[in-house]
Amino acid sequence: GLQYYELMPSAVVSHQDEGFLFTIKNDTAPVSFFASMDGDDMFSNEIADENWAFGVFTNPKFGGVALDFVGAYFMGTQDAVTDATTGVVTSPEQDTNIYLLGAAVSVDAGMARIFAEMNFFGGEVNDTTDATGLQGYVGADLKVSDAVTITPAFWYAQAASAGEAQIVVFGNDFGGWDPAFDVGTKLDNEKIGLGRPFDWTGGGAGVIGASLTSKFKVSDAVSLGAGINYLTTEDDAVVDDTLLGLVGGVSYKFMGNARIDAQIEYHDHDIDGADAIMGGIYLGVGF
Repeated sequence: GLQYYELMPSAVVSHQDEGFLFTIKNDTAPVSFFASMDGDDMFSNEIADENWAFGVFTNPKFGGVALDFVGAYFMGTQDAVTDATTGVVTSPEQDTNIYLLGAAVSVDAGMARIFAEMNFFGGEVNDTTDATGLQGYVGADLKVSDAVTITPAFWYAQAASAGEAQIVVFGNDFGGWDPAFDVGTKLDNEKIGLGRPFDWTGGGAGVIGASLTSKFKVSDAVSLGAGINYLTTEDDAVVDDTLLGLVGGVSYKFMGNARIDAQIEYHDHDIDGADAIMGGIYLGVGF
């Protein structure tokens, strides 16, 4: 049936489609297996309807250390492209084979939680374009007090070279992920924000960057968040841009099962005309 699964701390596997997911549970290292169709994915706009994604995931825990490992494989076919006017096939049907290997670690050190993740993509998008993606991050949640947590993080992703396409997520990215603008509201992964930082320009230029966010618990009902991040492309010959991002947010739980959040962001780009101010309001009621 219809399945949704989000694996790894960065949700590097994020997918919803027809298939199956089952987990072998145990206290130390539960293991999950998945296989699903992939009719709407991030690998290409011309992938046929019935392609398959397969994978295995485990997340062992040893005291204060939590580990995550994933391996996944996508097997698909790109449709042939035919010129609508002449009827000439301009691009033949081509196979797509993409694989992912990922690992993450989280260490609870009392007043701090140190975390890191690394993912590697490889394979072929089509006969002329290789899939590539070496990406990762490292950071820490630093608990200054019971009410204040500060999170510095550093981001890196290698840019795609000629004849390559940068891949940053496995699946159709149904859940999304936007850590650079996450200040504790429910709005960082909506229409505002940046999305995944590893290819933040959308041009396969990678990223080198850092972010610093702070979350403040004012009371049981009210929490505040603020952040600043600086991202630049790993290869400015692909895309030459730098982003300075500022974000602030507030969350108010006005009832036991209801909350209202607000968030505002400022995106300052090097590219003329690309600056933006974004904002949003979220109302959530649980039943």
